[in-house]
Amino acid sequence: SVRLRKRVEFHRVLQKGRRWQSPWFRIWWTAGEGPHPRFGIRVSRRVSRKAVVRNRLRRWVREILRRRWERMPPVDVVISIRPSAVDAGFRHLERDLVAFLDSLGGSNPKKHFSDGDRHAGT
Repeated sequence: SVRLRKRVEFHRVLQKGRRWQSPWFRIWWTAGEGPHPRFGIRVSRRVSRKAVVRNRLRRWVREILRRRWERMPPVDVVISIRPSAVDAGFRHLERDLVAFLDSLGGSNPKKHFSDGDRHAGT
């Protein structure tokens, strides 16, 4: 499965994973347990009381992930959407999330990692 579904899976990533944040997301990631990347998306009621708004944000994030999934390393990622994301458009969220995904090794890891031991070839 490409999704983290169980509470224990989320908990493992949140406890042991590294963290990255932006104005619109808080993201935790750790090495994956399988051959493919897996994602979990959290959107609390604090983001919006309206389910339609929370679901739209969740759909947007899933679409961004879908477009880049095949270029991702095998990691487990939990994406927590922050309240400020409600006022951001799809393109802003996409730009932010793609910057994070590229830093994991999506398109050109050498461009995004500052330490030499994080990628092969140096």
